[in-house]
Amino acid sequence: MNKTLLKIIFFWQKPKIVVVTGSGNLELTKRFISRILPDSFLLEKRILLTEFWDENCSKNKKHLILNYDDENARKIKKESPIKVLTFGFWAGADLKASDVNINGGINFKINYQGNIVPVWLENLIGKDQIYAALAAAAVGCALGLNLVEISEALKKHSPAIDKNR
Repeated sequence: MNKTLLKIIFFWQKPKIVVVTGSGNLELTKRFISRILPDSFLLEKRILLTEFWDENCSKNKKHLILNYDDENARKIKKESPIKVLTFGFWAGADLKASDVNINGGINFKINYQGNIVPVWLENLIGKDQIYAALAAAAVGCALGLNLVEISEALKKHSPAIDKNR
């Protein structure tokens, strides 16, 4: 998505939450968020997924969600005038993945504000899926959901079902 198109989307949709994935996992992240937030209006109109952030688009945003493992995201966090939640594997991320095990799926823990909750992603085996799940969890946290609810919603993720969406 180019920067001009991104600015047009900001103008029309006026999203309150912007998720900057830092990679090409937009569709996968969207599917995980739809598991946590069944209200598609929120996802389509109030949450914008993008690979990069344009600081000129920060007006009227409530939350900015960033991949903390991306060096540019760490810079954005320091300079952002809006509330930022970060996700990733690195120490310093607000939602941090730990204890990753891959065996017929992915099992890992999300650490957030002193709470640790296990997550199970059946039939998925890549680091990209963990990033997408962490981004979705950050959206849930920004909207006031607790980690147990988020973990349960992510567990229901089924690649076969989601491909039919």
